[in-house]
Amino acid sequence: MEESIDTPQLDTYPPPPAPDDDGDDDGDAKDELDEEQRRQQRSAPSTTVYDYEADSAHDDEHDSFLSRRLSSNAPRLASSSESLASQRFRTFLYVGATFSILLAAFLFSLSYRLYPQTFVPPTIQCSIDAASSYAAASNSSDRLARLRGEYELPDGVGNNLHLSHDECEAAFPKLWPRLVKVKERQRENGGVRKVDVERATSDEGTWVAVIDGNLYIKNYHKEWMSRVSAILGSLYQAVLTSPEPIPDVEFYFRAKDSGYPGPHFELDNHVDQLEESWLIPDFGFYSWPEPILTSYKGVRQQIAAIESTLTFTAKPTKLVSPAPHTEGQGAYSGRLKYLLNCRSVVIAPRLNYYQHFHDALDSDPESPNQNIVMLSESPPSWDSLPATMDNLLANMTRAELIADNAWRTMGGRNAGLAAA
Repeated sequence: MEESIDTPQLDTYPPPPAPDDDGDDDGDAKDELDEEQRRQQRSAPSTTVYDYEADSAHDDEHDSFLSRRLSSNAPRLASSSESLASQRFRTFLYVGATFSILLAAFLFSLSYRLYPQTFVPPTIQCSIDAASSYAAASNSSDRLARLRGEYELPDGVGNNLHLSHDECEAAFPKLWPRLVKVKERQRENGGVRKVDVERATSDEGTWVAVIDGNLYIKNYHKEWMSRVSAILGSLYQAVLTSPEPIPDVEFYFRAKDSGYPGPHFELDNHVDQLEESWLIPDFGFYSWPEPILTSYKGVRQQIAAIESTLTFTAKPTKLVSPAPHTEGQGAYSGRLKYLLNCRSVVIAPRLNYYQHFHDALDSDPESPNQNIVMLSESPPSWDSLPATMDNLLANMTRAELIADNAWRTMGGRNAGLAAA
């Protein structure tokens, strides 16, 4: 006899109806009917009726819920975003400020090593009474009166780039006559015409225009080193610091070592052509970086710092103390303005080339205002230098007067910053 094996019964869904325990035939008939209906439903095609209106209403309700939720969270989200942005901005400022401080400290230490500029007032100073009287002047006529004279200008005036036209005429009367003579000569020649200015391109000139208080460059001619850029910087500085409106004007300048006659600006003129073109302060009055010089003001401060530790009689009685000045071959020399800032006797052969401040030089050995020693040879030579040195060493009082005058009338006035 075979052993029977129970087969597990799997659950079905929906579960089969419970057996009818009462054995009623009506129940069996009802079950058969239900089974028949289920067979018909399974064999019939599947169809779904989609209620668009109900679904749309559901979506609207959902969107409304999200909007209310976002609206309620918006202030908190904005506050969180602003707080994060504020933290980032503060971090950026802190890092930037730290970097700027470190960079500034590095540059300052570097510049101090290269160009120490500890300022000590010059030995030869304008008297305190003269400086105070100018500062205390209550009206323009009093101020102009204080500017006139032969004493050196106080630092507040000699370095002042905002002097008016009248103040410049009062402070630098020896620098104006040459400008007027050139103007008169140009008028005799028919005045300055447009074609004269347009010659800038063929004359290797830099053509500029001042219009409505602005400086424009119409033609730039590059010279060796940085001289043209320095002159443009000086012109722009003059335009910016002028206390009075500058009339619209166009002109060109040449930055050559030797001047060329014509209705334009030059760095120097030959003695035979002093009224042929206007003179402009050379580039060294602004900056001359190639020989490792700072700005003209910086050089003057360094010279003043050294001079403050010396007296004239304590200086060596050698030719380096009476500073020799020589011109270039067929050109002026830019050294003279620096020498005149030293309290020393400047000795030079007779000059063949003039700069804008040379009319203030006084080489007359009988003048109480002599500020330079010119050797008498013509053509210029150094043949009389030994006798000139012997004469100065034998008369130290006169030598000291010339040295004092060099600063008082030149370095402290006509070859200073305000005069340029």
